[in-house]
Amino acid sequence: MEDFEIDAHDLRVSLAVSVYVVSPEADDNVEQWRAELFWRPSELKPEQQLATADFLVVPAGFVDPAEALDALSADAAVFVDLFDGDELDESVDAEGFAGVVIVDRVEVIDAMRRRGLGPLLVSKALQRIGRGCALAACSDSPLGDGAAVSADVESIRRMVRDFGFTEWREGIWTFDLTTTVLSTTRLAIRKARLGVVD
Repeated sequence: MEDFEIDAHDLRVSLAVSVYVVSPEADDNVEQWRAELFWRPSELKPEQQLATADFLVVPAGFVDPAEALDALSADAAVFVDLFDGDELDESVDAEGFAGVVIVDRVEVIDAMRRRGLGPLLVSKALQRIGRGCALAACSDSPLGDGAAVSADVESIRRMVRDFGFTEWREGIWTFDLTTTVLSTTRLAIRKARLGVVD
């Protein structure tokens, strides 16, 4: 587990990793990461968990990334189309294939939504776990069903578009980590949005 502070607003991000082993022949294995965002409103109050984000890291040289993702879960299987064998699909616009970070799930507690906490957590986590990867990918499919899901899809699309992801295929968004710097301006905007937190 790795913890690091965010400069303002008494925020702390915690990262933990586990490894999913598909086969002993694999050069590398899929890493599963969880990032958690905590906030201490004051010295006298206990720390609160505000958000979590789950990530999968599929390294280059993996025997069969599509098979591994399919075996992990139905949610992870959505990203199978990114691969053609052990390489990225030729339609994916990324410089080389040094690995893919999949943003599998981001959840923010209801009372703290629409304050930029999800993008802040994803950005901070990608700075740590995205090193050496060519691409980040995410889906705009929320959990659940019904009318609330339609509103969530629009909210998710707005968030990933604002973050800098582009829609690769319907429902799958990509972010080129080799040519795009995780902007400190975006982080500053997210931190400024936190200023409304009481």
